[in-house]
Amino acid sequence: MLAGGRKFLSVLLMCAAAMLLASCAEEQPENGEEPPSGEATMAPTEDTAMEETAMEGAMAPDAEGMIAIESEFDVDETITRLEQNATEGGNMVVETVDHAGAAEEAGLDLAPTTLLIFGNPEAGTGLIQTSRSMGIDLPQKFLAWEDESGQAWLAYNDIEYLAERHEVTGMDEQIGMISANLQTLAEETAMDEAAMDETTMMEDTAMEDTMAMEDTMAMEDTAMEDTAMDSMASPEGLVTEESGASFDETLANVEGAVEEEGLNLVATVDHSEGAATVGEELPPTTLVIFGNPEAGTPLMQSSQTVGIDLPQKMLVWEDAAGQVNVSYNDPEYLAERHGLEGVDEEIEMVSGALEMLAGNATGMMGETTAEEMTMEETTSQ
Repeated sequence: MLAGGRKFLSVLLMCAAAMLLASCAEEQPENGEEPPSGEATMAPTEDTAMEETAMEGAMAPDAEGMIAIESEFDVDETITRLEQNATEGGNMVVETVDHAGAAEEAGLDLAPTTLLIFGNPEAGTGLIQTSRSMGIDLPQKFLAWEDESGQAWLAYNDIEYLAERHEVTGMDEQIGMISANLQTLAEETAMDEAAMDETTMMEDTAMEDTMAMEDTMAMEDTAMEDTAMDSMASPEGLVTEESGASFDETLANVEGAVEEEGLNLVATVDHSEGAATVGEELPPTTLVIFGNPEAGTPLMQSSQTVGIDLPQKMLVWEDAAGQVNVSYNDPEYLAERHGLEGVDEEIEMVSGALEMLAGNATGMMGETTAEEMTMEETTSQ
Protein backbone atom coordinates (compact mmCIF):
# COMPACT_ATOMS: atom_id res chain seq x y z
CA MET A 1 0.00 0.00 0.00
CA LEU A 2 2.89 2.35 0.74
CA ALA A 3 4.36 1.77 -2.71
CA GLY A 4 0.96 2.47 -4.24
CA GLY A 5 0.73 5.76 -2.38
CA ARG A 6 4.14 6.82 -3.60
CA LYS A 7 3.23 5.96 -7.19
CA PHE A 8 -0.03 7.94 -6.92
CA LEU A 9 1.80 10.99 -5.54
CA SER A 10 4.41 10.64 -8.28
CA VAL A 11 1.69 10.59 -10.96
CA LEU A 12 0.12 13.76 -9.54
CA LEU A 13 3.48 15.53 -9.53
CA MET A 14 4.23 14.42 -13.09
CA CYS A 15 0.83 15.62 -14.27
CA ALA A 16 1.38 18.97 -12.62
CA ALA A 17 4.80 19.23 -14.22
CA ALA A 18 3.33 18.38 -17.61
CA MET A 19 0.70 21.14 -17.28
CA LEU A 20 3.39 23.64 -16.33
CA LEU A 21 5.55 22.60 -19.28
CA ALA A 22 2.60 22.98 -21.65
CA SER A 23 1.86 26.45 -20.28
CA CYS A 24 5.47 27.53 -20.71
CA ALA A 25 5.59 26.09 -24.23
CA GLU A 26 2.66 28.32 -25.23
CA GLU A 27 4.54 31.38 -23.98
CA GLN A 28 7.84 30.44 -25.67
CA PRO A 29 8.81 33.27 -28.12
CA GLU A 30 9.36 32.35 -31.75
CA ASN A 31 12.50 32.86 -33.91
CA GLY A 32 14.84 32.13 -31.00
CA GLU A 33 13.93 35.36 -29.12
CA GLU A 34 14.72 35.58 -25.42
CA PRO A 35 11.76 35.00 -23.12
CA PRO A 36 10.21 38.03 -21.47
CA SER A 37 12.01 39.40 -18.42
CA GLY A 38 11.34 37.47 -15.24
CA GLU A 39 10.23 34.33 -17.12
CA ALA A 40 12.20 31.15 -17.82
CA THR A 41 11.53 28.05 -19.87
CA MET A 42 11.12 24.78 -17.96
CA ALA A 43 13.17 21.73 -18.96
CA PRO A 44 13.53 18.44 -17.12
CA THR A 45 16.95 17.84 -15.59
CA GLU A 46 18.73 14.66 -14.49
CA ASP A 47 18.17 15.62 -10.85
CA THR A 48 14.43 16.02 -11.47
CA ALA A 49 14.26 12.64 -13.21
CA MET A 50 16.16 10.99 -10.37
CA GLU A 51 13.84 12.53 -7.79
CA GLU A 52 10.78 11.31 -9.69
CA THR A 53 12.25 7.79 -9.96
CA ALA A 54 13.03 7.74 -6.25
CA MET A 55 9.49 8.79 -5.40
CA GLU A 56 8.11 5.91 -7.43
CA GLY A 57 9.76 3.42 -5.05
CA ALA A 58 11.86 0.33 -5.71
CA MET A 59 11.56 -1.22 -9.15
CA ALA A 60 9.65 -4.51 -9.12
CA PRO A 61 11.73 -7.51 -10.21
CA ASP A 62 10.99 -8.98 -13.61
CA ALA A 63 11.10 -12.77 -13.83
CA GLU A 64 8.71 -14.77 -15.97
CA GLY A 65 5.96 -16.45 -13.97
CA MET A 66 7.03 -15.00 -10.63
CA ILE A 67 4.84 -12.76 -8.47
CA ALA A 68 6.72 -10.36 -6.17
CA ILE A 69 5.51 -7.81 -3.64
CA GLU A 70 7.39 -5.39 -1.40
CA SER A 71 7.72 -6.47 2.21
CA GLU A 72 7.38 -4.01 5.06
CA PHE A 73 9.82 -6.12 7.09
CA ASP A 74 13.44 -7.17 6.64
CA VAL A 75 14.28 -10.56 5.13
CA ASP A 76 14.67 -12.40 8.43
CA GLU A 77 11.37 -11.16 9.85
CA THR A 78 9.62 -11.76 6.53
CA ILE A 79 10.71 -15.40 6.54
CA THR A 80 9.76 -15.81 10.21
CA ARG A 81 6.29 -14.44 9.53
CA LEU A 82 5.97 -16.56 6.39
CA GLU A 83 6.88 -19.78 8.18
CA GLN A 84 4.36 -19.06 10.93
CA ASN A 85 1.57 -18.17 8.50
CA ALA A 86 2.29 -21.16 6.25
CA THR A 87 2.25 -23.57 9.19
CA GLU A 88 -0.96 -22.10 10.60
CA GLY A 89 -2.49 -22.57 7.14
CA GLY A 90 -1.94 -26.34 7.33
CA ASN A 91 1.29 -26.49 5.32
CA MET A 92 4.41 -28.43 6.24
CA VAL A 93 7.76 -26.63 6.07
CA VAL A 94 10.23 -28.78 4.15
CA GLU A 95 13.35 -26.62 4.37
CA THR A 96 14.63 -23.09 4.87
CA VAL A 97 17.58 -22.27 2.63
CA ASP A 98 19.72 -19.28 3.63
CA HIS A 99 21.34 -18.51 0.27
CA ALA A 100 23.31 -15.56 1.69
CA GLY A 101 24.59 -17.61 4.63
CA ALA A 102 25.69 -20.41 2.31
CA ALA A 103 27.44 -17.89 0.08
CA GLU A 104 29.31 -16.47 3.06
CA GLU A 105 30.49 -19.94 4.07
CA ALA A 106 31.84 -20.33 0.54
CA GLY A 107 33.70 -17.02 0.83
CA LEU A 108 31.30 -15.14 -1.46
CA ASP A 109 29.11 -12.07 -1.00
CA LEU A 110 25.34 -12.07 -1.44
CA ALA A 111 22.75 -9.69 -0.05
CA PRO A 112 20.17 -11.25 2.32
CA THR A 113 18.38 -13.92 0.27
CA THR A 114 16.37 -16.76 1.85
CA LEU A 115 14.14 -19.48 0.39
CA LEU A 116 11.32 -21.23 2.25
CA ILE A 117 10.08 -24.56 0.84
CA PHE A 118 6.74 -25.82 2.12
CA GLY A 119 3.86 -27.89 0.86
CA ASN A 120 0.44 -29.42 1.31
CA PRO A 121 -0.12 -32.81 -0.38
CA GLU A 122 -3.87 -32.25 -0.28
CA ALA A 123 -3.46 -29.27 -2.60
CA GLY A 124 -0.57 -30.45 -4.76
CA THR A 125 -1.19 -34.15 -5.37
CA GLY A 126 -3.95 -33.61 -7.93
CA LEU A 127 -1.65 -31.41 -10.01
CA ILE A 128 1.10 -34.04 -10.05
CA GLN A 129 -1.44 -36.73 -10.91
CA THR A 130 -2.45 -34.72 -13.94
CA SER A 131 1.10 -33.93 -15.03
CA ARG A 132 3.96 -35.84 -13.45
CA SER A 133 6.56 -33.20 -14.33
CA MET A 134 4.75 -30.81 -11.97
CA GLY A 135 6.61 -32.63 -9.22
CA ILE A 136 9.77 -30.68 -9.95
CA ASP A 137 8.05 -27.38 -9.11
CA LEU A 138 6.35 -28.66 -5.98
CA PRO A 139 6.42 -28.17 -3.00
CA GLN A 140 5.75 -24.45 -3.13
CA LYS A 141 8.62 -22.01 -2.70
CA PHE A 142 8.75 -18.43 -1.43
CA LEU A 143 11.86 -16.27 -1.84
CA ALA A 144 12.64 -13.24 0.32
CA TRP A 145 15.55 -10.97 -0.54
CA GLU A 146 16.91 -7.46 -0.10
CA ASP A 147 17.69 -5.42 -3.21
CA GLU A 148 20.40 -2.83 -3.73
CA SER A 149 18.23 -0.06 -2.31
CA GLY A 150 17.60 -2.01 0.90
CA GLN A 151 13.99 -2.86 0.00
CA ALA A 152 12.90 -6.36 0.99
CA TRP A 153 10.82 -8.42 -1.43
CA LEU A 154 8.72 -11.57 -1.12
CA ALA A 155 8.06 -13.65 -4.24
CA TYR A 156 6.51 -16.93 -5.29
CA ASN A 157 5.86 -18.84 -8.50
CA ASP A 158 2.52 -18.07 -10.13
CA ILE A 159 0.63 -21.37 -10.00
CA GLU A 160 -1.04 -20.55 -13.32
CA TYR A 161 2.39 -20.17 -14.91
CA LEU A 162 3.47 -23.54 -13.52
CA ALA A 163 0.24 -25.19 -14.67
CA GLU A 164 0.77 -23.86 -18.17
CA ARG A 165 4.42 -24.91 -18.16
CA HIS A 166 3.52 -28.48 -17.22
CA GLU A 167 0.38 -28.67 -19.38
CA VAL A 168 -1.97 -29.22 -16.43
CA THR A 169 -5.57 -29.40 -17.66
CA GLY A 170 -8.97 -29.84 -16.06
CA MET A 171 -7.85 -28.35 -12.75
CA ASP A 172 -8.98 -24.73 -13.09
CA GLU A 173 -10.90 -24.65 -9.80
CA GLN A 174 -8.01 -26.20 -7.89
CA ILE A 175 -5.51 -23.82 -9.48
CA GLY A 176 -7.73 -20.84 -8.69
CA MET A 177 -7.97 -21.88 -5.06
CA ILE A 178 -4.20 -22.33 -4.74
CA SER A 179 -3.59 -18.99 -6.46
CA ALA A 180 -5.88 -17.17 -4.02
CA ASN A 181 -4.28 -18.87 -1.02
CA LEU A 182 -0.75 -18.01 -2.17
CA GLN A 183 -1.72 -14.37 -2.67
CA THR A 184 -3.32 -14.20 0.76
CA LEU A 185 -0.28 -15.83 2.37
CA ALA A 186 2.08 -13.39 0.66
CA GLU A 187 0.09 -10.32 1.65
CA GLU A 188 -0.46 -11.46 5.25
CA THR A 189 3.29 -12.02 5.50
CA ALA A 190 4.61 -8.89 3.79
CA MET A 191 2.10 -6.34 5.11
CA ASP A 192 1.36 -5.17 8.64
CA GLU A 193 -2.13 -5.50 10.10
CA ALA A 194 -3.13 -1.93 9.21
CA ALA A 195 -2.19 -2.46 5.58
CA MET A 196 -4.03 -5.78 5.47
CA ASP A 197 -7.19 -4.08 6.76
CA GLU A 198 -7.15 -1.93 3.63
CA THR A 199 -7.05 -4.90 1.26
CA THR A 200 -10.08 -6.55 -0.27
CA MET A 201 -8.87 -10.13 0.18
CA MET A 202 -11.45 -12.63 1.39
CA GLU A 203 -10.55 -13.72 4.93
CA ASP A 204 -12.45 -16.97 4.67
CA THR A 205 -10.55 -18.33 1.64
CA ALA A 206 -8.52 -20.74 3.75
CA MET A 207 -11.64 -21.89 5.63
CA GLU A 208 -13.23 -22.92 2.33
CA ASP A 209 -10.29 -25.15 1.33
CA THR A 210 -11.96 -28.37 2.51
CA MET A 211 -15.17 -27.68 0.59
CA ALA A 212 -13.20 -26.70 -2.50
CA MET A 213 -11.16 -29.90 -2.27
CA GLU A 214 -14.35 -31.97 -2.15
CA ASP A 215 -15.64 -30.14 -5.22
CA THR A 216 -12.51 -31.06 -7.14
CA MET A 217 -12.44 -34.76 -6.25
CA ALA A 218 -14.23 -35.67 -9.49
CA MET A 219 -11.58 -33.84 -11.50
CA GLU A 220 -8.81 -35.57 -9.56
CA ASP A 221 -10.36 -38.97 -10.29
CA THR A 222 -10.32 -38.08 -13.99
CA ALA A 223 -6.70 -37.01 -13.61
CA MET A 224 -5.85 -40.41 -12.12
CA GLU A 225 -7.40 -42.13 -15.15
CA ASP A 226 -5.27 -39.94 -17.39
CA THR A 227 -2.22 -40.84 -15.32
CA ALA A 228 -2.96 -44.53 -15.82
CA MET A 229 -2.56 -43.93 -19.56
CA ASP A 230 0.48 -41.86 -18.51
CA SER A 231 2.02 -39.33 -20.78
CA MET A 232 4.76 -37.21 -19.33
CA ALA A 233 4.41 -33.61 -20.39
CA SER A 234 7.41 -32.07 -22.13
CA PRO A 235 7.51 -28.67 -20.44
CA GLU A 236 9.77 -25.89 -21.53
CA GLY A 237 13.20 -26.04 -19.96
CA LEU A 238 12.96 -29.58 -18.55
CA VAL A 239 15.56 -32.21 -19.44
CA THR A 240 14.44 -35.84 -19.03
CA GLU A 241 16.65 -38.94 -19.24
CA GLU A 242 15.46 -42.56 -19.18
CA SER A 243 17.07 -44.80 -16.59
CA GLY A 244 18.27 -48.34 -17.13
CA ALA A 245 17.82 -49.13 -13.44
CA SER A 246 14.83 -49.59 -11.11
CA PHE A 247 13.22 -46.65 -9.35
CA ASP A 248 14.89 -47.36 -5.99
CA GLU A 249 18.27 -47.91 -7.64
CA THR A 250 17.98 -44.72 -9.68
CA LEU A 251 16.99 -42.68 -6.62
CA ALA A 252 19.90 -44.14 -4.67
CA ASN A 253 22.20 -43.34 -7.59
CA VAL A 254 21.09 -39.70 -7.60
CA GLU A 255 21.67 -39.31 -3.87
CA GLY A 256 24.96 -41.18 -4.09
CA ALA A 257 26.19 -39.04 -6.99
CA VAL A 258 25.29 -35.88 -5.09
CA GLU A 259 27.31 -37.09 -2.10
CA GLU A 260 30.27 -38.22 -4.20
CA GLU A 261 30.48 -34.81 -5.89
CA GLY A 262 30.57 -33.07 -2.52
CA LEU A 263 27.26 -31.30 -3.08
CA ASN A 264 24.83 -30.38 -0.30
CA LEU A 265 21.81 -32.70 -0.12
CA VAL A 266 19.18 -30.20 1.04
CA ALA A 267 16.04 -32.36 1.12
CA THR A 268 14.30 -35.37 -0.40
CA VAL A 269 10.56 -35.07 -1.01
CA ASP A 270 8.60 -38.28 -1.60
CA HIS A 271 5.54 -37.06 -3.50
CA SER A 272 4.00 -40.54 -3.53
CA GLU A 273 4.25 -40.82 0.23
CA GLY A 274 2.69 -37.38 0.58
CA ALA A 275 -0.19 -38.44 -1.65
CA ALA A 276 -0.80 -41.50 0.52
CA THR A 277 -1.17 -39.30 3.61
CA VAL A 278 -4.27 -37.73 2.04
CA GLY A 279 -5.70 -40.96 0.69
CA GLU A 280 -4.47 -40.53 -2.89
CA GLU A 281 -2.32 -42.69 -5.14
CA LEU A 282 0.68 -41.58 -7.14
CA PRO A 283 3.25 -43.77 -8.93
CA PRO A 284 6.79 -43.55 -7.48
CA THR A 285 7.78 -39.88 -7.71
CA THR A 286 10.54 -38.36 -5.58
CA LEU A 287 12.25 -34.98 -5.71
CA VAL A 288 15.90 -34.61 -4.69
CA ILE A 289 17.01 -31.07 -3.81
CA PHE A 290 20.74 -30.36 -3.70
CA GLY A 291 23.13 -27.50 -4.30
CA ASN A 292 26.59 -25.98 -4.43
CA PRO A 293 26.88 -22.36 -3.20
CA GLU A 294 30.06 -21.86 -5.20
CA ALA A 295 28.11 -22.55 -8.41
CA GLY A 296 24.78 -21.00 -7.44
CA THR A 297 25.90 -17.76 -5.79
CA PRO A 298 27.29 -16.16 -9.00
CA LEU A 299 23.90 -16.74 -10.61
CA MET A 300 22.13 -14.99 -7.73
CA GLN A 301 24.67 -12.19 -7.84
CA SER A 302 23.46 -11.59 -11.39
CA SER A 303 19.79 -11.74 -10.35
CA GLN A 304 18.59 -12.68 -6.88
CA THR A 305 15.26 -13.90 -8.24
CA VAL A 306 16.95 -17.06 -9.55
CA GLY A 307 17.17 -18.03 -5.88
CA ILE A 308 13.61 -19.33 -6.17
CA ASP A 309 14.88 -22.02 -8.57
CA LEU A 310 17.91 -22.87 -6.47
CA PRO A 311 19.12 -25.21 -5.04
CA GLN A 312 19.07 -27.57 -8.02
CA LYS A 313 16.47 -30.34 -8.23
CA MET A 314 16.15 -33.76 -9.83
CA LEU A 315 12.82 -35.55 -10.13
CA VAL A 316 12.94 -39.35 -10.21
CA TRP A 317 9.66 -40.84 -11.46
CA GLU A 318 8.23 -44.05 -12.84
CA ASP A 319 5.64 -44.05 -15.62
CA ALA A 320 2.72 -46.45 -16.09
CA ALA A 321 4.84 -48.74 -18.25
CA GLY A 322 7.42 -49.06 -15.48
CA GLN A 323 10.03 -46.88 -17.20
CA VAL A 324 12.04 -44.87 -14.69
CA ASN A 325 13.09 -41.33 -15.61
CA VAL A 326 15.20 -38.52 -14.20
CA SER A 327 14.20 -34.90 -14.95
CA TYR A 328 15.89 -31.60 -14.10
CA ASN A 329 15.63 -27.93 -15.04
CA ASP A 330 17.84 -26.81 -17.91
CA PRO A 331 20.12 -24.02 -16.55
CA GLU A 332 19.72 -22.20 -19.87
CA TYR A 333 15.98 -22.02 -19.19
CA LEU A 334 16.60 -20.60 -15.71
CA ALA A 335 19.05 -18.05 -17.12
CA GLU A 336 16.49 -16.85 -19.64
CA ARG A 337 13.65 -16.83 -17.12
CA HIS A 338 15.55 -14.63 -14.67
CA GLY A 339 17.45 -12.52 -17.19
CA LEU A 340 20.90 -13.62 -16.04
CA GLU A 341 23.80 -11.80 -17.65
CA GLY A 342 27.55 -12.26 -17.57
CA VAL A 343 27.36 -15.83 -16.26
CA ASP A 344 27.56 -17.87 -19.46
CA GLU A 345 30.59 -19.80 -18.21
CA GLU A 346 28.85 -20.63 -14.92
CA ILE A 347 25.68 -21.75 -16.73
CA GLU A 348 27.71 -24.02 -18.98
CA MET A 349 29.51 -25.49 -15.98
CA VAL A 350 26.24 -26.18 -14.12
CA SER A 351 24.72 -27.72 -17.25
CA GLY A 352 27.65 -30.10 -17.57
CA ALA A 353 27.49 -31.07 -13.90
CA LEU A 354 23.76 -31.83 -14.05
CA GLU A 355 24.20 -33.85 -17.24
CA MET A 356 26.91 -35.88 -15.56
CA LEU A 357 24.82 -36.46 -12.43
CA ALA A 358 21.82 -37.58 -14.48
CA GLY A 359 24.06 -39.86 -16.55
CA ASN A 360 25.50 -41.48 -13.44
CA ALA A 361 22.04 -41.89 -11.91
CA THR A 362 20.48 -43.49 -14.98
CA GLY A 363 23.49 -45.62 -15.88
CA MET A 364 23.74 -43.89 -19.25
CA MET A 365 27.01 -42.05 -18.64
CA GLY A 366 29.11 -45.16 -19.24
CA GLU A 367 27.15 -46.06 -22.38
CA THR A 368 27.55 -42.54 -23.75
CA THR A 369 31.28 -42.62 -23.12
CA ALA A 370 31.61 -45.98 -24.85
CA GLU A 371 29.67 -44.72 -27.85
CA GLU A 372 31.89 -41.62 -28.07
CA MET A 373 35.04 -43.77 -27.91
CA THR A 374 33.69 -46.03 -30.68
CA MET A 375 32.95 -42.99 -32.83
CA GLU A 376 36.44 -41.61 -32.23
CA GLU A 377 38.05 -44.93 -33.19
CA THR A 378 35.94 -45.17 -36.36
CA THR A 379 36.81 -41.60 -37.30
CA SER A 380 40.55 -42.18 -36.71
CA GLN A 381 40.44 -45.20 -39.03
